[in-house]
This record gives sequence, C-alpha cells and structure tokens, in this order.
Amino acid sequence: MKKYTAIILLMTGIGWACMAQSLDRQVISSTGDFSSSGNLQLSSTVGEIATETHISGSVTLTQGFQQPDSKGNVGIEDLEISLNYSVFPNPTAGKLHLHLTSENPVHFSIQLTDMSGRQTGIGVQDLHVMGTVKEELDLSSLANGQYVLLLIDATHQIQKALHIMKIE
Repeated sequence: MKKYTAIILLMTGIGWACMAQSLDRQVISSTGDFSSSGNLQLSSTVGEIATETHISGSVTLTQGFQQPDSKGNVGIEDLEISLNYSVFPNPTAGKLHLHLTSENPVHFSIQLTDMSGRQTGIGVQDLHVMGTVKEELDLSSLANGQYVLLLIDATHQIQKALHIMKIE
C-alpha cells in the first residue's frame, strides 16, 4: 500500500510540474506608444488609454494588461541625424525616388534588404547631404515582396528602417 501511495504522489508531482507555464508581457492591439521625459513615462494602447502605476522600493505594479515597454513603438521618431526625407512611390513597380534634405552636412548610407535582413545589393554608400539631394533606386530586378530601406549613419548605426513594397 505504501508503494502505491508513493507512486501516486510521484505521478501527481510530475503532473503538476508538467502543467507549469511561463507568460511573457505582450499586448495584441492595433496601435500604442511609450514615451518618457525626465522622470515622467507615458504608455498607451488602443482600448486602455490610462493606467495607474504604484512604485514601492524596487517593486513596480502597473494596473491593467498594458505594461510599459519602449520596444516596437508606433509613431514618429526623431532621427539622431538631422535629415528630412521622402520616399516615393511606395508601393513601387520599379524606380524608388528619395528626396533628402539637411541644413547641416550629413554623411550616411542607404541599404535595401529583404525581410530576413539579407542585402539586395541596391543602395548608396557614403552619401553626403547638404541642402537637397535626390536619389533613385532601381528595384525592377527584385522579386515582388516586402523590403526594408535602411538609413545608416557614419558610425554604422541604423537611424531609420522604412518598409518598401515591390509590386509588378
């Protein structure tokens, strides 16, 4: 009888161990944002526009399902390089036009990659912008699909990633 009790307890313990789970912080929402300035932080998602946060020592408790996280923001970003740009047409069937404007001298590169990060060989290396510069990229040799246009500064940091759609 003791043998059966030990087996039952062992099986119950294994069953409880197998039912353990780990949940990551995530929200399924159509849009949201996280901003901070000094000691003020503001985060939001559609459907939950305001939450309350309590901080006690090293413990932070945020009300609701929406938790602050600055990764994957949706919205307007300030570029570390002083550059205004327009990219058109998007989607494109062949030629992609870039109009770049800067009041100060800016040195950077443009690279086009596929969605897995592989370089397509299309881009502009060591581009110097002072005033307005117009560039044209020919995407006609690429297969239809989504690509990423990267603006990379002189220190090889990606400053902006734009999604480009190549169509027929």
